Amino acid sequence: MSQGYAVVAPDYTGLGTPGLMSYFNGQATATSVVDAVVAAQSLDSTAGKLSTRWAVVGQSQGGGAALHVAHDAAGRSADAGLNYRGAVATGAPAYIEELALVSGPSFPPVPLGGSINAYLAYSIAGFRDAHPEIDVDSALTDEGRRIADAAETSCLRELRQALNATNIATAFSRPLASVPGLERALRDYMATPTDGYDRPVFLGHGYTDIDVPSPIGLAMHSEVWINQFTGSNEQVEVHWYPQDHSGTVWASTADSEPFLRRIFA
Repeated sequence: MSQGYAVVAPDYTGLGTPGLMSYFNGQATATSVVDAVVAAQSLDSTAGKLSTRWAVVGQSQGGGAALHVAHDAAGRSADAGLNYRGAVATGAPAYIEELALVSGPSFPPVPLGGSINAYLAYSIAGFRDAHPEIDVDSALTDEGRRIADAAETSCLRELRQALNATNIATAFSRPLASVPGLERALRDYMATPTDGYDRPVFLGHGYTDIDVPSPIGLAMHSEVWINQFTGSNEQVEVHWYPQDHSGTVWASTADSEPFLRRIFA
């Protein structure tokens, strides 16, 4: 704000509004963010005072949200008379759907940390709510259904504590991917887009990030993943930092702030 930006910070659908938080629902999130920018322009207190130029900035779940916004923002912005300029995404989860799709009675084979278990529980609960036509519960044990139900009403801290060092494999009675129609619907629901960005995108990741599984996968498959982004998206730039999940946000500002100034110019 000290640099002259107006900040519009929408919450996720289902937080403070009717319905369940649709965790990692890319399309719902992208729609909500663009709608919030449009709404900010129409407030009596801001009408005529805000620039039509805007960008999206997000960290962690918000970083994933920023990438979904970036994938669809230019066209929707133009329709609303706005000028979308680009995205900054740090600590963005990627390939979370792959973790969910290999989940089952034998995977993961060892207990995981509370954060990863909680993220998986939120993903299952959100997807189950968004796609009631798919029988997710048929692949869950009684314990799994209790975990998914708890994810509908529990905040991260309490869910993380409850699931810390839990072998989440006990939540499944059969592989989740074996549920008819689930795999394609889950990919549509939460897969991070790797192409189709027509405005600049800044990606920042921490080497020591252990809060979400994606940096581990990115470190192992970084060449493949980065090539997916940059191979057909010349405006995507990737930055790595010797930081953990939260530390990456602050470390990246040395690069992301000039990036924002450049794309707003």
